[in-house]
Amino acid sequence: MQTVDHVPTEILNAIGSYLSHRDFLQCALVSRSWNSVFIWHLWRTIDDTHHAWPRILKTYDSVTARAYGQDEAWLIGIFAKYGQHIQHLNLHWKVTIKAVSSTSNNIPVSCPNLKSLSVCNVNTNLTLQQEKARDILNKSVSHSTGTLEALTGPLLSPIFENAFEPAVRGIRTEGQQLDDWMLVQQFWLLVRQNPQLMVLKIDDSLDELVAMNTLGFVDSMVLDNLTSLVDLKYSKLRCDTSTLLGRLPGLRSLQAQIVLSGGGVLTGSFTNLQYLNASHSLSLAEIVNLLQRLPNLRDLSLSQIIYTAEEEAKIESIDRTPSTLQSLRINWSSTYDVLSLKGLSPWLPCLTHLTITKLRHNVVSILEAYYPQLESLTDPLESTRSRAGQIPLQSGVVATVLATCSNLISVNAQVHSIDINFDTGERWACQGLEALHCQLNGFSRFTQTEESIYNAGNTPSAAKLTLSYLLMDGYEYEESELDPDQILAKYEACQEQHMRAYDQLANLKRLKSLQLGMRLGVGDTLELSLASGLGRLGTLTDLEVFRFEGTRHRIGKAELEWMANAWPRLRELRGLNDGWGMELKEFMHGLRPDVVMSDFS
Repeated sequence: MQTVDHVPTEILNAIGSYLSHRDFLQCALVSRSWNSVFIWHLWRTIDDTHHAWPRILKTYDSVTARAYGQDEAWLIGIFAKYGQHIQHLNLHWKVTIKAVSSTSNNIPVSCPNLKSLSVCNVNTNLTLQQEKARDILNKSVSHSTGTLEALTGPLLSPIFENAFEPAVRGIRTEGQQLDDWMLVQQFWLLVRQNPQLMVLKIDDSLDELVAMNTLGFVDSMVLDNLTSLVDLKYSKLRCDTSTLLGRLPGLRSLQAQIVLSGGGVLTGSFTNLQYLNASHSLSLAEIVNLLQRLPNLRDLSLSQIIYTAEEEAKIESIDRTPSTLQSLRINWSSTYDVLSLKGLSPWLPCLTHLTITKLRHNVVSILEAYYPQLESLTDPLESTRSRAGQIPLQSGVVATVLATCSNLISVNAQVHSIDINFDTGERWACQGLEALHCQLNGFSRFTQTEESIYNAGNTPSAAKLTLSYLLMDGYEYEESELDPDQILAKYEACQEQHMRAYDQLANLKRLKSLQLGMRLGVGDTLELSLASGLGRLGTLTDLEVFRFEGTRHRIGKAELEWMANAWPRLRELRGLNDGWGMELKEFMHGLRPDVVMSDFS
């Protein structure tokens, strides 16, 4: 023990950069001298969704936890003891916020050395007792009661005078409303105690507990106390953006509501800001002004582009100095996006990444002409929403992209489909594609009845036998399903469709990620069997990720053995979720233990 105690601290700290959280825990138990070094590493970053935290927090108000002494007082004591070591704190539980921001004489007693602080989804993580209380309330509280104004309590500090806006009760008891009232105040006192903060990220869930007055409280808290910030994310923040950037000169990343009170323009040039999420819609003229006043802006995100003919005329007279913007995200598309993107193109010669929710055909049709340098195109729309019919999608969007945009490296549009019946067989233009995420459908796949007849020899006698089974079991059927000639024609058509699809994919020899469709599979998709032509994809020797949970596949052991040999760089396989899934996963693991099968449960 004497030997390890004499290892220089400098060496221990250098070793620390290569160790895992579990390693730090073991090292801290070696000796007192090692503990003094490694305890800092162990507590430097705390995220209450990692390691044992979710299990501890889920049950901390239970009878069992109290019996073992792991109750609220214990949790507060833990952070009071070790909070001084924490530099990066990510909070997702109310109970953790309460513990780290507990006060003595209205002064936080832990975590005085934070460099980054984030709060996210605090309403979704509940202890067992909180879940029980919520379930009881859901059954007893009426909708009208939930919309009443929430209760308020005492102020912990004079700084909270006029700091709050009215909030609704929701599904909360009176005690929970008052607890939330105190909790939010404690959180802001913790922020105030850490003027050295460089990163502050607050999502909407904190305001759902108690709504803050961003004009007069939050803006003063940020501008007067947090002048070292380099990353600020608070979509509710609404103050003059010119003032904000002037008071926080080191800011490199900002998510807030953009307020251009100086005649609709930024007053001054701000060279440090590289990422901007506007949290709402911007007009064409406002976007151009931001590009001019933020000369090093690399990434711009906004809700929607506001287009009018007057706005387009206005930007015609603005200096067309090119910006350095590389990534543009439009969170909701409009019918005028095609005109907006045409109008903005002179200022966006460096744009390589474009993200638009609900991609439209007219937008993708102009990309090659106006944005030939584009490398990445994404539609982040969630598959569950579009499949439920809540959001109609335009057909042929991805097919147009692949046929026209020659420089694309990534197409991520999982909710969109390419109908193989409209594919002419002409080679896709984007031969340098490394990632393709979309659905391929329109294949003339057999029904169960047709498959039974085909496998039995596809003869009239096989059809007659199958019909007898159908009648016996009371199944419905179509006459065409019993015609051997039509079954053969359908088989040949499906094979031809598969060959065209495989040939198109096989030409994309740089593909590293191929994801065919959404989480829920549909019937008229690729078969992915060797019999259907899967072997043609042997050209994809760089493939690393293959996901096919959106297909009605026929992958078996022969196909997995082929993949294991044909794709040497494969590291993730996803989609073996059918009845034979576990057996196939075990078989693939035996062939390639390095391949992760990260399927949905």
